[in-house]
Amino acid sequence: MGDILQADLDALRGLGKALTGRATTIAGIKIDAQTTMPDSPVQQAMAAVGPAALAAYGALRSNIEQMAAVTNSGVKAYGDVERAFVEQFRRIMPPSPDKAKE
Repeated sequence: MGDILQADLDALRGLGKALTGRATTIAGIKIDAQTTMPDSPVQQAMAAVGPAALAAYGALRSNIEQMAAVTNSGVKAYGDVERAFVEQFRRIMPPSPDKAKE
């Protein structure tokens, strides 16, 4: 599949899976006491920056999830179009002499 449209559906599926994996990894990022070194100036800085950093990670995760969804949707669309083209081609083309003998 994908020959007529020159789309590598396996590569697109792989990209969708990789993007989903990255989004999952980003979703797991936490800023907690282990990261902030309790009772240090870093803790105060992290308290100020932490919520903004988590919001940025959340936005990044959301964007990557959207990219994965579009990629996965593209795989389905390319596959659907490919199947439709093949079906149409088979309807309008007479069988080749080699195929007729089989």
